[in-house]
Amino acid sequence: MFQKNPRDFLDEVQNLGLDQQSQLKLWQQCQAKKQLLRTKAVQAGAIICSMPPTDRFTIDLVPQLLPQSLDCVVFYFWSNPPYELEQWCARFKSSKHNVIMVIKDSLCGWRDVDWWNRDVLAGAAWLQDMAIRCPDNNFVILTSLENLDQEFSCLPGNLQLVSCGGDLVNQQDLYAQVDPVLDKDLSSKYSFISLNRHRRPARKMLISYLYGRGLETTGHISHLFLEPAMLEQDLLHDICWQFDLPRHDQLRSTMLQGWEKIQHNRPESPGLNIYPENVINDNVSNFEQNLRPMYRQSFVELTVETTFEPASFLLTDKTQNIFFACNFPILLSGRGAVQHLRHMGMDMFDDVIDHGYDTVSNPMDRLAQAVDRNFQILSDPDLAKTQWLRCRDRMAANAEAIKTIAFRYGDRARAQMSRVRWNQTQTLPKDI
Repeated sequence: MFQKNPRDFLDEVQNLGLDQQSQLKLWQQCQAKKQLLRTKAVQAGAIICSMPPTDRFTIDLVPQLLPQSLDCVVFYFWSNPPYELEQWCARFKSSKHNVIMVIKDSLCGWRDVDWWNRDVLAGAAWLQDMAIRCPDNNFVILTSLENLDQEFSCLPGNLQLVSCGGDLVNQQDLYAQVDPVLDKDLSSKYSFISLNRHRRPARKMLISYLYGRGLETTGHISHLFLEPAMLEQDLLHDICWQFDLPRHDQLRSTMLQGWEKIQHNRPESPGLNIYPENVINDNVSNFEQNLRPMYRQSFVELTVETTFEPASFLLTDKTQNIFFACNFPILLSGRGAVQHLRHMGMDMFDDVIDHGYDTVSNPMDRLAQAVDRNFQILSDPDLAKTQWLRCRDRMAANAEAIKTIAFRYGDRARAQMSRVRWNQTQTLPKDI
C-alpha cells in the first residue's frame, strides 16, 4: 500500500491557504483517518490487494456495505497497473460462495477501445471469464464505473454490479476545503479552457477540431501529451477512430486542417508532471497550484474525461474541477454522463449549454456536436462573460453541491447493495 511521509503530505496541502501549523494538523487528521479506515476495512474482512494513494472515501464505504452474518470474502483493488488485476481474475479460485470485489479506477486495461469494431472493455472481459469459469461463486463487483452493465452482451447470472462513484470521490475530505473560483478576470481574452494531459484518442481529435474551427484564439487549449515525435505523425497514426460516414467528410477535413495547424505551430509541452514532488495523484494541489490561475481566465470548460468511447464511464477530478472552477460544463465522457450528473444533483446549465451531444452514441459525432452546438459561446468571450455573470450565484451553489456528491454516491451504493442477491448455500469443503 502507498504511504506518505509527513513532508509529502505537507506538499499535498500546502496550497490550501493554511499556515504551517494548520497544515500539520490537517496532515495528522488525514493520516489518522486513512489508517483508521484501512484498519476498519480489514477488521470487517476486506483483503486489500492494492489501493489508490488518495482514496479516503470508498475505503470508508467498504465496512458499511458488507452484509452482516454472511459467509463471504472481500477483496479491494486498485486497477493500476491493470495486468495484476487481469492475472488475479484469471487465477481466482475460492470455496466462498459470495465474493465481493471492490475495484477502484478504470477497467480499460490501459488499452484504447475501438468503438467502431465493438471492442469489449478489457476489464469486463476479465470479470465475465472469471464468473463463467467459477459458476459456484456469486460475484458482487463494487465499481468506480457508471453503466458497467452495458459492457456485457449477456451479464452472467452470478455476476452483480454496484456503482460506488468514480475517482472524483477520492479526495472528498480535502476538496471540501477548496474555495470555488468566483473571482474571474473579466478582462480575460478567453471564453473557454480545455485541459488535456495524458494521451487519449478523443483528446487528440478534440484539439485538432478546435484548431480546425479556429477556436485556439478564444480558448486556452493545453496538450501536455504532444511530444515532438507525435507531431511528425499523421492524425490517425495511433488512433482507431474512423471517418466512416458521408457526413464525416467535412469533419475529417476540419480535423486534418487543425492537426496541420498544430504541427506547423509545434507547441511545446511542459511535460506530464503536474503534481508536487513525491506526491502521487494529488489533484487538490494541482488545482490550487496549477489550475486556479488558469481557471480565473475562463468561463466555459470543455473536458475530455479519462473514458470516452466505451459505454461505461469513469468520472474523475477532471469533472470535479469544472464545478470548483465555476465554469459552464461541456463534458465529453461516455454517452449519458451529463444526464448522470443531473441525476446526482448537479446544475448542468441547460439554459446556457446545449448538451444534445450527450445522447449521441457515435464518438466522432458526439465530440463534434459538443463543439458545434456550443460554438457561439466558445467563440465569443463577451457572451461567455455575460452569461457567467448572470449565473454566478448558481456557480457558487454548484460548487457546494459537488462537495457533497460523494455522500450521494455512498447512499446510492448502500441502496444497490440492499438489492443484491446472496448465495446462502453452505461453504464448499475447502479453498483451493
